[in-house]
Amino acid sequence: MRHIKLNVIKNNKAVALIELMVVLTIIAVMLGIAAPTFFNYQHTLKLRTAARELASDIRYARQLAISVNTEYQLCFDGTNTNKYTIYKNSACSGTSVKVVDIAQSFSGVTKSGGANLVFLPLGTVSPANTQFVLSRTDITKFNTTKTITVSGAGNVTIQ
Repeated sequence: MRHIKLNVIKNNKAVALIELMVVLTIIAVMLGIAAPTFFNYQHTLKLRTAARELASDIRYARQLAISVNTEYQLCFDGTNTNKYTIYKNSACSGTSVKVVDIAQSFSGVTKSGGANLVFLPLGTVSPANTQFVLSRTDITKFNTTKTITVSGAGNVTIQ
């Protein structure tokens, strides 16, 4: 009979309440440490995506100018500097190809610097070496700005 009682005790695999509380406390501490970093990373990801979209649209306007053999222009709105339009001419009016509002598409991202870009049929861009800076103010531990540079030859880099 004594042998049976030992087997019952060995086969009992229940978790004690104190063990469960310790595990839950460890999980809560780990989440408390990781959550702020995760949310900052989400904001950084929005900034990076906005920079890639602007760079992609600059490349798109350049490619349109080359393929159609006519001037295209990327113009920023005078009242809303976060909004830009790609036009099929060099006067910032007429036929619009694409309209993007950076702040609306990517909440919290703002643009500064830069100028309207004219894309010539040979692929060159005027003014040369134009820089746009996209930024967020709600990021604490990561890079809060992305700089997009457009060379005179039409090359676009993101830093």
